Amino acid sequence: MTQNQLAPSLSESEYAAAFAAYRTKTNQAELMLEWLQKHAEFIVNEKEELSVLSVGTGYGEFDLAAIPILQKLAPRLHYTAIDPNNGMLEHFKTDFIARRIQNVELNVQNCSFEEFVRQDPKQYDLIHFTHCLYFISDRASAIKKSLELLKPNGLILTFNSMTAGSQDLRIRFTKKATGKLSLVFSAEQLKELLEHENIKHLFDVINSVTDVTECFTSRPTGRLLLNFFLLCNSDNISKSLRSEVLDYIKRIAFAEGSRFLMLHPVGVFCISPQKLPV
Repeated sequence: MTQNQLAPSLSESEYAAAFAAYRTKTNQAELMLEWLQKHAEFIVNEKEELSVLSVGTGYGEFDLAAIPILQKLAPRLHYTAIDPNNGMLEHFKTDFIARRIQNVELNVQNCSFEEFVRQDPKQYDLIHFTHCLYFISDRASAIKKSLELLKPNGLILTFNSMTAGSQDLRIRFTKKATGKLSLVFSAEQLKELLEHENIKHLFDVINSVTDVTECFTSRPTGRLLLNFFLLCNSDNISKSLRSEVLDYIKRIAFAEGSRFLMLHPVGVFCISPQKLPV
């Protein structure tokens, strides 16, 4: 590839493959579920039924693990899952059916949150955005829309990457690689947005890490990780840019034995106008 040639952005299926590789190299999902387990009684009041909206379900890895946690407090769930990536959503549906999960009424919709049609106002006890606000251009409108869908004493739970980690790499390199800045929205920016809009929230941080060792090898997983970080086919970036990216990853990573780990913290937001103190 020439110095000034730009790499094409990932297709829907290419992004899914890159994300699948990434999730095998990070402990984010595990720590997010530990956080949910620890705080479940605050997030969900014990009741017979719970209505949940999952925004940006993806492969449903988080959802399938979260459902048993929620069912300890509310045995019957009405669970709506939405995602614009049909391939990922179909994967989730297949896994859900295979597990034969009891007492969960599942409604799956292949659409973005902007396209999601509200059937009734104040419909959900819990709405969670799991690493998906990057894909939504008007985040303020999305939060306001979700507040309108929330039942009294309901709660919006949002997991969003901090500036460090993949967000840092995308801020620094995606425009150089593809010609545009994509999927860049940090937890710090979300906190600023909520404070500007006077939306009550609680904030926490999960200090997860990503194993980036294979980025420095010729293994397929290393290539897919770079694809995920840069949001393009990394085979198509220039040698000089590849060297710049790898040098930066090595600089921000820390060694643990023979592995290189990159800090990849996640901001956690609990938004609930009625539930939270002033």
